[in-house]
Amino acid sequence: GITNNRVPETSRGEMTDTDCDSVCPVGMLAARGYAVVTACYCEVSPDPVGADQQEKMAYTGIFDLWPKRDPSRTDNTTSLNAWAWALMRGLDMIEKEPALDAKRAVVTGCSRLGKAALIAGAFDERFAVVAPNQTGGGGAPLAKRYFGENVETEMASFTHWYCKAYGKYAGNEQALPFDQHLLLAAVACALAGMGWLAL
Repeated sequence: GITNNRVPETSRGEMTDTDCDSVCPVGMLAARGYAVVTACYCEVSPDPVGADQQEKMAYTGIFDLWPKRDPSRTDNTTSLNAWAWALMRGLDMIEKEPALDAKRAVVTGCSRLGKAALIAGAFDERFAVVAPNQTGGGGAPLAKRYFGENVETEMASFTHWYCKAYGKYAGNEQALPFDQHLLLAAVACALAGMGWLAL
């Protein structure tokens, strides 16, 4: 239902349809007193398929608000970081809504958006719970393993998700000076209100 990286009004509520493959149990959550706030990540930073389209389109959207990317750098902000940034800005909006209790906010997402939820949770102590789902490689699973997704496949398939510096570990994961447990530790520190300095 996404056209030109925009979600039409007609798609509202589609994911609550029990006949849909991707059901969000909004009714059950609301019945238990939770509010559900969603946004379309493609409106923040498009997520095109194919390396040529990724380089052309991915760094649009909110990237237009930031200084021009320097192609010579290997540590530029990526789409994952942009999506995480948007989650934090969403929490800013929730804090301004008197009907919602922002101190009890849960950030979640599946796959790429699970990765973004982890990043948001690591950088923003305001999230009370960080509950990613099926984050895959580059998310919660360790990179130093010999099965599943790896740095090479991640960098080849999703050039806009990871900074170029990550690519030097393709086929050389054992050389990583850290692994995903550091990201999870950063989330735990943020949840405890200690932030990055605790690491």
